[in-house]
Amino acid sequence: MDASLSAAFYAEESKAPVRGVSVPEPWSLEQIIVTTSKTFTSNKSMETEVLVDAEPVVDSSQQRYRAASAFFTYVSLSQEGKSLPVPQLVPETEDEKKRFEEGKGRYLKMKAKQQGQAEPQP
Repeated sequence: MDASLSAAFYAEESKAPVRGVSVPEPWSLEQIIVTTSKTFTSNKSMETEVLVDAEPVVDSSQQRYRAASAFFTYVSLSQEGKSLPVPQLVPETEDEKKRFEEGKGRYLKMKAKQQGQAEPQP
């Protein structure tokens, strides 16, 4: 998958938990377009958003629509299984900065949940 290819540039090996895959409606015979973008990096992980759009090929009067979306979090690992630092994403546009902050929020929420906290700590 494209998300795995994106992560391959950042890690010798990666593990990717998938959270919140959204599939709003069933797919039929369609052309599938998958796009990915890096949204956030912490010291040792990277979040990638995966968007799956469907373009009907049988009924050309239908519009392209979002068939599924998900966020993948990759942790960079050495051959020994130890986490490694990842190059930091530097958001440039306002949209990239907004998406980075949203990714940071998801990251902090996940870390708080892992540590048994009710609310993410700033």
